[in-house]
Amino acid sequence: MLAPPWTETPASDWYAVTFKTAQYVYDRHDQLWLTAKSLQSGSFSMPGDARRLIEMVYSDEEPFPEALQKRATKAEGEAWAQASQAQMNTLSIDGGYKRGEIGDWWADTRTPSRLGEETKEVMLAKWVGGTLQPWHEGRWPYSMVKVSARNMDRSEPVASEAQEREYTRLLATLPSEGKYCVLLPLELQGDGSWQGRAWTIGDEKQRKPARLLTWLYDAELGLRMKESDAKDAAPD
Repeated sequence: MLAPPWTETPASDWYAVTFKTAQYVYDRHDQLWLTAKSLQSGSFSMPGDARRLIEMVYSDEEPFPEALQKRATKAEGEAWAQASQAQMNTLSIDGGYKRGEIGDWWADTRTPSRLGEETKEVMLAKWVGGTLQPWHEGRWPYSMVKVSARNMDRSEPVASEAQEREYTRLLATLPSEGKYCVLLPLELQGDGSWQGRAWTIGDEKQRKPARLLTWLYDAELGLRMKESDAKDAAPD
């Protein structure tokens, strides 16, 4: 089992030190610690021990170290906030699907089908002989991916006036003229990779300016940040 080293007195970063990225996916580090504690007996059998293991981790009756309390409180608060958001997005059976209201049921950007970090649709296009085309055989449904909205807010303006006209032309063919997505032009590089550039979303309150990131795409590995940019774009 891959896990942080077991300790009865973990520091607040007990899980984060070992799992620098997964710490943001599994935010209840207190429950992870309780899970690790339950496994210290060395063995268990299923389904006989199922109830004991579940209650030990999720019953809120088992104490956990004070160092993990701050993170647990924050995670619980976020869970309540997400529950409230889910309630707001509940479809009214009497009202049905409506347009133009707060609960506008038409896209994940307005009424998401699942809770979590906001994402954006990215429409992948490639430069071919001076024209910009959907990545997959001129078809948008096979040229779309989702990325974190904080990592891609808008694409970088293209290099020339001719490319700008072509970009604007293609953008106008998208639903709502691309208002709720990012059209990412990709250009073939000398090393055989396809590359595009886009800006992150800035945060004035935290004094974090928007940053220009380089994105790579290929059929084998998909869309990804250039390695040198990915480290800087990691969550706080």
